[in-house]
Amino acid sequence: MRLLRSIIIPILLTAYLVFSSGPAQASARDADNRCAQGLNYLKAEDYGLAIACFSESFEINHNVEALLNRSVAYQKLGMYEPAISDLFQAVDLDPGQAKIHLQLSRACYATGLYARALTAADKAVELDPTFEDAYLHRGTMLYESYQGTRALADFNQVISLNSKNITAYRYRGYVYYSRVLYNQAILDFSRVIELDPTDARAYIYRGACFAEETLYKLAFADFTKAIELNPFDATIYYYRGFAYSERGLFKAAFSDLNQSIQIDPKDPRGYYFRARAFAKRSQYNEALSDLDKAIQLGPQLVDAFARRGLIHAMTGQYDEAFSDFNRAIEINPNNAGAYFYRGYIFYHKGESDLALVDFDRAIKLNPKLVRAYLSRGFASLDRGQVDQAIDDFTNAIQVNANLPKAYVSRAFAYAERERFDLAILDINRAISLDPTRTHEFIARGLSAISHGLNFQIISPFEEGITGGLEEDKGIPVSEGLHQIPYDKVVFNYQMAIELTKKLGDAYFSLARYNIKKHNYNKALRYFNRSIKINPMNITGYINRAQLYVTRGRYDLALADVNHAIEINPMAASAYIGRGDIFLRQGLSDMALKDFTKAIHIQPQMAEAYLNRGAACAKLGRIDDAFHDFDKAIILQPQLAEIYLNRGVTYWLIGQYGPAFADLDKAIEIQPDLAEAYFARSDIYAEMRQPEKSLQDLNQAITLGPQLTKYFVNRGNIYAKAGSYNLAANDYTKALEVNPAQVDVYLLRGKVTLKTGLCDQAVADANEALKIDPYNATAYLIRGDAYLQLGDGHQALTEYTQAITLAPDMGEVFAHLGVLYFDHLDDKTKGCEAFSRACDLGSCDQYSLTRKVECFWAQLAENH
Repeated sequence: MRLLRSIIIPILLTAYLVFSSGPAQASARDADNRCAQGLNYLKAEDYGLAIACFSESFEINHNVEALLNRSVAYQKLGMYEPAISDLFQAVDLDPGQAKIHLQLSRACYATGLYARALTAADKAVELDPTFEDAYLHRGTMLYESYQGTRALADFNQVISLNSKNITAYRYRGYVYYSRVLYNQAILDFSRVIELDPTDARAYIYRGACFAEETLYKLAFADFTKAIELNPFDATIYYYRGFAYSERGLFKAAFSDLNQSIQIDPKDPRGYYFRARAFAKRSQYNEALSDLDKAIQLGPQLVDAFARRGLIHAMTGQYDEAFSDFNRAIEINPNNAGAYFYRGYIFYHKGESDLALVDFDRAIKLNPKLVRAYLSRGFASLDRGQVDQAIDDFTNAIQVNANLPKAYVSRAFAYAERERFDLAILDINRAISLDPTRTHEFIARGLSAISHGLNFQIISPFEEGITGGLEEDKGIPVSEGLHQIPYDKVVFNYQMAIELTKKLGDAYFSLARYNIKKHNYNKALRYFNRSIKINPMNITGYINRAQLYVTRGRYDLALADVNHAIEINPMAASAYIGRGDIFLRQGLSDMALKDFTKAIHIQPQMAEAYLNRGAACAKLGRIDDAFHDFDKAIILQPQLAEIYLNRGVTYWLIGQYGPAFADLDKAIEIQPDLAEAYFARSDIYAEMRQPEKSLQDLNQAITLGPQLTKYFVNRGNIYAKAGSYNLAANDYTKALEVNPAQVDVYLLRGKVTLKTGLCDQAVADANEALKIDPYNATAYLIRGDAYLQLGDGHQALTEYTQAITLAPDMGEVFAHLGVLYFDHLDDKTKGCEAFSRACDLGSCDQYSLTRKVECFWAQLAENH
């Protein structure tokens, strides 16, 4: 009976309502009922029935609420096209409802219609400036689209509307984390935890921030709490693994990172963080493999591209590095890190202008990016913009006042301005912050180099240096001197001297490093600074002399080694350096004396025997040369230069087999020994094997691109092969290294004549004459150029001058004969010139032909 009543009563009640209220009211009420039923089904996640109810409701009276709710059900089923269609229809029916625009934004964003989604979100906020969900949704979209600044504004607005909105705090924390603003992120994740102590993700990301700030104890506490709350979240393990790797605890790190990948093998960040751990251990192949996997799983993972680019750059694969950094920037044009890394590569390639552009962009995007200020500062120093560098290092200090590297960097710039008072204050501040790491910076020769005081200007500080402490109190050093105890005075004076020594050593190390990188101008500047700071350190003079030798400045090199010998007359290396200079100048006897002196000082010094052997070879004392080379090999059998010199000596006496054997051995011991390839190239050239010669010469240039003789020899090979443009390019490179080379200007002048560039040939001859005003070949080249230009009279003037300077230069007479015979129509003088050319041994085929013609013409005339 109860069942029957439960059926009948609703029917009767419905009939009563229909007949008593009229058709319109019944339809509206029915539509509302169907919509309410739909909402119940929606809450029960029965989306099909929900859609059916909303559809019936809309058919009854086209109410907007039914369309809006049906679109939500469609979205739950992943059916975005009908959802968007419903929402557009709802907007047409009621364009003033903010929540419709919000739903439209969500649906469009889910289908990749980002611009349309953003427009709809903007409209929702415009219609209702207090619409919390709209700000939150738009902020999330902006964050995921790498527009952190705008996202922050939206999350701030949400929090101002609702100070307990956990999602807003969480996402604002994500933004801060991505922008390296870890302290602000920590505050937001702490607020999330305060609102919901069971939120595992908040502990994870706060732990990650603590790890980035090197607060590892706090970090590990958060990771442990996160594991208690959700032990199967892969995110915990890869962040904790990252923290372990940063502390150098690699066993624990890889255990966590492997576990994160095992839990979720499709999460790209597990591979990304494991790659970082591999890279920290210099396992670059493994790191690259993991980064490739991360990018495969997450093709929009900016950090993976940036990190892979960095590893490519570290391993010398610059093209791949740039490709990765460019891709990172393409994905996220607002990623400060990608610009910084790309700028960093530009900087280390010597392209300071491009580096500065990227550093500027990085700083604009993230004004708190300390390393960008530091790098831009050093790029500015390279360009001589010292004040700009000081500003950048100061900005870095303002961002992080506890970073020793920033202080030592600024000290570097102050020293450039010879403001050693400020430099030492910065160094003292750095040491007070971290006494161990500051000296580590110096020892490693990194960009953060400690600066001290020159000996000549220590005196103002003999009264006392506060170690930077007085500076913090606002007491100028000069005013606080009377307050400093005597033992503090002595300690700081000694520290200043020690820092000065370390500074000189640091510059010396940087100079040596730049020589390896073929940055010879930089190396010279660093040697100069090292010597200025440590004027009694002979190693600086000897090494600077070697650098001068590579530049062909034997006068400056000789002055340096002589000064080294004055400082220490028992310095064997100084005598070796001076002997090498003498040897290069053809003064073999003087070189021999210096090398012998070095052997007397240090009888077990292989380098001394090596060099004396080379001197003996130059003097034709071959047996003595081989005796010294053999002695050097006994003393130091793995010194490649010994085999190089012995191989060259074998070549000089025509023993090609032993020569090749020694040169091959030199290359085996030291594959980057450019001079061995160069010597072997010469032998191949002499054996008329130009292809092998060119191959070795190319390798020599790759290894030692700043040596002029390499470019000159390759230019000669190209010239003989008729590749005049290539030859001219190499001669140009040789002149870029050393512009004071008469012979190279002449060689370039000759090949440019072959290509018809007469003006260039004249210019080269002019440059040669500036250096050597009595060079007959320069006048010959200039005469040939004017002859090609059709100026026979000027050509005659040039040839006449060449003959005046070198009356036995047969080549000039041959060319003079051509001028008279073919251009000035004076066959008598032409015949005389050809005859003279042949008498002097410059009788080419053309000259010989003309000489024979002249003979027969004269014979016919006489008869």
